Amino acid sequence: PPSLISVSYESNFSDSSLATVGHVVTVTVETDVEIQTPTVTISMNTATVTDLGNNKWQATYTMQDDDADGIIPFEINSITDIAGNPNNGTTATTDESIVIFDNTQPTLNTVRIASNNPDSTWAKVGDTLTVTFIAEELLTEQVVTVVNQSATIINLGSEKYIAKYE
Repeated sequence: PPSLISVSYESNFSDSSLATVGHVVTVTVETDVEIQTPTVTISMNTATVTDLGNNKWQATYTMQDDDADGIIPFEINSITDIAGNPNNGTTATTDESIVIFDNTQPTLNTVRIASNNPDSTWAKVGDTLTVTFIAEELLTEQVVTVVNQSATIINLGSEKYIAKYE
């Protein structure tokens, strides 16, 4: 029967261990011999499987709104070589890679706005407004607008951010 040499998966997000709606999760498989097209599920949905040649296969699935949050499960069903010899598939990687699906909107614990005016609750032309916000989790994209204008955002670490607008 065929053997799995390597199994890994990742997303096309900038941090390949994370995904949200619209990100593509890819499971890559390499076997020791030529096999028939395997059946793969990702997040309990049928994945599109592509033969990369040289006993390598790739399965992809685009994450959807109704997929469950957490570590994205995958399963490579039984694999069969060209002669018809079957082997059990797997639900584990060989490189310990994982991909986590997070479709929960982030929340901000603290949001404060102040100006550099002597009375920080007021602002006039030329004053700088500072918006400070702390999130419950790391934010990958932040946009702050003040009076329909973009503010400059500074990541202070530990999920704390400052946005400045002049």
